[in-house]
Amino acid sequence: MQPLHRLLAFLAAGFALTGCVDPDLRRGQEALGQGRYPLAIQHLERARARDPEDVEVLQGLASAHRSIALGELAAGRCDAAAGQIAAADALTPPELVDHQALLACRERIGGSPATRIAELERLVAAGDQRARILRMLMQLYLDQGRHTDAVRLLDRLEARFALTTDDRRKLADVFLQTGQTDAALKQLYRVKADDPSDPLVRLKLAELLEARGQLPEAEQMYRALAADYRTNPVVFLRLAAFLRRRGDVAGAAEAQATADRLRGIEPDQRTLRDLPRSRK
Repeated sequence: MQPLHRLLAFLAAGFALTGCVDPDLRRGQEALGQGRYPLAIQHLERARARDPEDVEVLQGLASAHRSIALGELAAGRCDAAAGQIAAADALTPPELVDHQALLACRERIGGSPATRIAELERLVAAGDQRARILRMLMQLYLDQGRHTDAVRLLDRLEARFALTTDDRRKLADVFLQTGQTDAALKQLYRVKADDPSDPLVRLKLAELLEARGQLPEAEQMYRALAADYRTNPVVFLRLAAFLRRRGDVAGAAEAQATADRLRGIEPDQRTLRDLPRSRK
């Protein structure tokens, strides 16, 4: 009889375990398996109200929300999908693939800068460190005037060789606006190396070098510009102003005369005779 008692005890335990399963959890899982996701959410939310920490309930709810999000993404309804993904993320750890799919939807359909920034931030937080993603986020930060946030991404983008010449121009302007001249100088030199034919960058470099008191380097930059752009009056005007500030009267006059000639301004050659003395 002892083996029979053990069998009866085992069966009784099995029936007891089956009876302990929350009926809404069971119904929710069944609906989930049938693809009836809103119904699954209804049952699972009731089960969650009774036991907010039940892992099976939380995982089932997250799965239902993510399944609905997939359908919304396929239909191009990015906002609706974003709401479902956010609900899933609140239940279980975020899944990178969800946010990558949402980004692809935004790239097709569009969205406000604030919305795109928030979604890119969630994507990065979920573990996506691709250069394309980080650069996209940095550009949005720069466009929205969030300069501090943009600069925080600089080291990661430098490590991935992901910055373009235009990115460096924008970053140099940000550093100049915030008084970070060392960082600005570094970016401007990189721009000059990438695009040596851009006289405006070289002029900006010369101005920054002068402002930092690096006068020989600044003069060298101005004179190199004058040699490379012999027909550009702006370069000679800047050189003349620089030499004037340094007290080089003769050099400033020569550069000014070249600028005037390039602009078609003829020097005043008139000789004025003395006025007759007044009879009074």
